[in-house]
Amino acid sequence: MKVLPRVAPQGRGRETQLLATDGNRMPPSPEEITETAFAERFRALRSERGISLRELAERVSFDAGHLSRVSNGARPSVKLAKVLDEALGAAGTLARLRCPPRPRPIKVRSRPEDDSAGTVEPSPTPHDWGDDEVKRRAATRMFTALGAGQMIPPGVLERIMSDVVNTLDAPPDLTDWEKAVEEYHHTIDTQPWGAFIPDLTADIIAVGGILSRKRYPPAAQADLLRVSARLSALLAVQFDDVGQRRAARTSWDVARRAAHASGDRNLLAWVIGREAKVALWTSRADDAITSLADRVTHLAGEKPSAPAAMAGITQLTLAARKRDGAATQAAVQRLSETAESGATSEWVLRWWEAYAYALTNDPRAGAILDRALALSPPNALVPVVNLQVIRALVLVRQGTSGEGLRHALASLDGAKPNTTQRRLAAELLAMLPSQDRRLPEARDVRALAAGLTV
Repeated sequence: MKVLPRVAPQGRGRETQLLATDGNRMPPSPEEITETAFAERFRALRSERGISLRELAERVSFDAGHLSRVSNGARPSVKLAKVLDEALGAAGTLARLRCPPRPRPIKVRSRPEDDSAGTVEPSPTPHDWGDDEVKRRAATRMFTALGAGQMIPPGVLERIMSDVVNTLDAPPDLTDWEKAVEEYHHTIDTQPWGAFIPDLTADIIAVGGILSRKRYPPAAQADLLRVSARLSALLAVQFDDVGQRRAARTSWDVARRAAHASGDRNLLAWVIGREAKVALWTSRADDAITSLADRVTHLAGEKPSAPAAMAGITQLTLAARKRDGAATQAAVQRLSETAESGATSEWVLRWWEAYAYALTNDPRAGAILDRALALSPPNALVPVVNLQVIRALVLVRQGTSGEGLRHALASLDGAKPNTTQRRLAAELLAMLPSQDRRLPEARDVRALAAGLTV
């Protein structure tokens, strides 16, 4: 059997030429790569660039003494090798000396008319791609699964978030990231559910890359961890909206851990409060949701705040679902006081008040619903559609089941329902008198509750 000659993988010719013309040697094979090879190349590059160890240490934020040991043959970490490679403009050669590709020969059977088959070189391995490429491929797998309506493969989201998870004890700061988070926060309800998953995922990869690149002062690390926590929480909301519970759990876990690591108690309360509010529409048990709300109350304290408002919304909704009129009214009163303090808006207050009154058959439901619609921001696409479905609940409560069912169907207008809309559709069906459950429209609403498009 013939063996094809070794060739450089596509896209790596320039790096190979750099090594060939610098020192008149080709890259060492994996078996030849040692700490000494890295140290020799490291010293040669510093000499060529005219950079002292102290200057380089300041540039890469590593201790000069440690760099001296690496220069004398100590084994660098993968992270340090990549940082040095970038700082010295080594075009990947230093990084590959620390993490050499380990090609595995592939045996190809000979065809009867062709005796030239043999061992061929594989395409570059993930070590050649680097961590960023691995994460991009993981993100592509996730988007493909979402586009096909399938579950995200296990391990994909963890790979995407690995930089944040692995560096929770070491991050930085960027004002632009805070602005980006605020933009997501204010626009996430203006687009169809799940629309921000690709952008949020890309930003989490980017922030994770910044976190893992080098060490920063504690204050800067805390700032980037806060950004990571908020991005991860918003991604979790989007995953819950599209029914990707496993991905949502992973995202919530990263968000909580990043918030905790940042040392920002109020942010941790915000993350858990957002999780509790979103959990109202998922299959989470009431006891688990109550536990989240109680933790928010403990973290936020008595002072009115956005996390306290989310805890109040959770308590209001759970009371209304139990058809406890007195507890519902008490919760509305507490939430009204929070809104008066400016911790939440009147629109948010009226949205949840309308929903609670629709569940408890309170005669004020219609008027409050009208007020909520009047206060709705013009671009609040998803919440306004959900308010219209709540209008259907009110119509059924008023004894006009057919009108209520038709109103719900018209509001969703053939769109695939998100998690909140599926819950509302199920509640609408549960309110129907038994004789009205046979209506043709009830069958269509039943399909919506199951997550189907009608």
